[in-house]
Amino acid sequence: MTAGAPLGPFLLAEPLMDNLSEFTSSLDGGWVQRLMSQKGEVIDKAARVLIKSLGGLLVLQERLTEQWNAERALARPPEQEPGAPAPRA
Repeated sequence: MTAGAPLGPFLLAEPLMDNLSEFTSSLDGGWVQRLMSQKGEVIDKAARVLIKSLGGLLVLQERLTEQWNAERALARPPEQEPGAPAPRA
């Protein structure tokens, strides 16, 4: 999955099933089974996208923390030795 790519083809491999006709008065078991199958596929794949996104955010957070700590260490004045006199202003 590449950034910016549409999710539709990834979330559902087969074409979306047709809507019921407005004249339908009963549901066919096969139609319901296909609907539930497509729904399950979309939910499973959406969960994968969510988990991968969260993983990417955690990696980014770690990188930002490392950069921030490195920049902070460079900007911080050196610590004094214990017992050393304080520098004069």
